[in-house]
Amino acid sequence: MFPEMCFVRGRPRHPQSQGCVERANGILTVALGKWMSTNNSDRWSEGLLSVVYGINTRISSVTKTTPFEVMFGQPPRSDSDFWKIVKEHNVEDEDQLPTAVAEADDGRAVDITSCTLNSNELVDDIDSDINLLVKKLTDDAVDTVCNSVTDLSSSNSHSDILICHHRLTLLLVYNHHYGAIQKRATDSYLNIANKKREEYDAHLKTKSELLNINDCVGVSINTVDRTNTDAKLLPCLIISKEKKNDDITFRLACKFGKLQNSYTVESLIDLKEACPADLKTIDVEELEDISFIEACKLYVRSAVNGVTCDCKSQCATKHCPCKKSNVACSTKCHSKRGQCKNMQ
Repeated sequence: MFPEMCFVRGRPRHPQSQGCVERANGILTVALGKWMSTNNSDRWSEGLLSVVYGINTRISSVTKTTPFEVMFGQPPRSDSDFWKIVKEHNVEDEDQLPTAVAEADDGRAVDITSCTLNSNELVDDIDSDINLLVKKLTDDAVDTVCNSVTDLSSSNSHSDILICHHRLTLLLVYNHHYGAIQKRATDSYLNIANKKREEYDAHLKTKSELLNINDCVGVSINTVDRTNTDAKLLPCLIISKEKKNDDITFRLACKFGKLQNSYTVESLIDLKEACPADLKTIDVEELEDISFIEACKLYVRSAVNGVTCDCKSQCATKHCPCKKSNVACSTKCHSKRGQCKNMQ
């Protein structure tokens, strides 16, 4: 049915787009579940058409426009009576319609019997709005159209030139209408995004003002430095607070040393209500500088000595760093080998 359609298989080249697809699939799954519950049905395929149509035609709270309008530049057309009349009168081409589909409104009735418009009437339909659109063409586009009309005049009749001009005008009207919908959706999206950003910046400013020296905060430990059962936050104390331009940076210290890097408020999690007792009693002046990765490895349960093993044997002797430190091997140690005897 669609000879130019092709399916693209394989690894997605843009993971962010794949994430959007997965979120859309999740929305569809929830909507289908509600449809099945409402209609007391266990056949999700029967509700697929109506559910997808409902998703595509509901107004988004972000763009203030339906997904259908953003994609096609016009409202959805489900008036079955119109298409019945089209079939009865054997209308096979858009030029046979008295009004272009792009110009027609949902509530406007179209008289199919008046489809016998000649070329002179087509030119008379060009109103002042269309003339304004034509004037807005770029110089390159005007030159292209003029050259096309010149070539056409040498080989075709005057009526063909008028029909060509009418089709060009309809195309301009459609592009103008589509651009207006896209602009409205873009403006709504950017307004909400800017509002969210302002709220987020205000939240960070308030959070940074509430954090003071000697307060306990947590920094997220990367998954490569811990196992799934290890702690996800490295508890630290704020040892200095500096303001550079509009940003506030914090120097931190954990029980293993002073972290070498400075951190902004986005990276910190308030742990005032859950600060470890041994962290409150440390003497910061006696601590030496340490990298964040080293501090994380020393803190997590599975790597007390700051290293993991990569043994080729069964980790049954003191040659294994983990066995020597009386620490069980974790998934970070030779994760692809399953004959380790030092696993819990």
